[in-house]
Amino acid sequence: MKKLVLAISAVALMAGAVSCGKKAASYGASEKALGDSLATSFGNMMGQRFAEQLQQMQASNNPDFDKIDKSEILRGIETVVSSDTSNLSFLTGIQIGMQMMNTVMGGTQSGVPVDGAKLTAAFKAGLEADSLNIPQAQAEFQGLQMKVQTLGERKAAVAAAAASEANGKAGSAYIDSIKAADSSVTTTESGLSVKIDNPGEGNKVTKADNVKLNYKGMTIDGNVFDETKGNPLEMKAGNFIPGFTEGLEMLGKGGKATLYIPGNLAYGDAGVPQINIGPNSTLIFEVEVVDIIPAK
Repeated sequence: MKKLVLAISAVALMAGAVSCGKKAASYGASEKALGDSLATSFGNMMGQRFAEQLQQMQASNNPDFDKIDKSEILRGIETVVSSDTSNLSFLTGIQIGMQMMNTVMGGTQSGVPVDGAKLTAAFKAGLEADSLNIPQAQAEFQGLQMKVQTLGERKAAVAAAAASEANGKAGSAYIDSIKAADSSVTTTESGLSVKIDNPGEGNKVTKADNVKLNYKGMTIDGNVFDETKGNPLEMKAGNFIPGFTEGLEMLGKGGKATLYIPGNLAYGDAGVPQINIGPNSTLIFEVEVVDIIPAK
């Protein structure tokens, strides 16, 4: 949200640089043309920047960002840039209000509702106070922030533990169904399940070897989160997640297999939220060993 605030603040500041309203008539044609070019260039740049930020925000799986309406964003920008730019008080209020919204959204995400009307009333009281005691006010606010953060962390830990347990059970059930349908799928002592389509030739991969691979990684619901798409990846075999490395060690050059990797042999309770891998998620990899570069 901080980037969003900065972007909108920049638009507000730009309003002071672009001619508007009654002042436009006092400018010459060349100044007007330059101003139009500046407005068009800046507007396009900021639009593209916000589009990128919006994609990143929505990829974070924060439900607040899914509610962002582009038409409402445009309406807000039009409100600012069409205002009388001599009224810096109003534009300053817009900027401060957006910054204060960080607190509202942060509290909501942690499960603590923040009343916007009370926020505004308190700001007014502080603005009109007869005497200022900023250190005391700041200390009080920081203490409350810590409480909100602690509450949010506790709730997140509970939710993560529940998701980890649910994902673990779903992964186990999925692997059991695969094994029931295909007797060629075997499970190692560690819990890795493997279907070897071709064991490959020559020596098997070791952790110290570099390997050149084609692979596709999926979650049990079929979401493809990574794949080489015909452009083999070269990397040290021991640098992959444990279940993937263990599966490679069963293959020689040209070997192909499908690996069913339980969460404890993949990304564990942390998961990889950026690519929609939840905590303790079971992963599926279709892998082909294109080449083995033995360790020297």
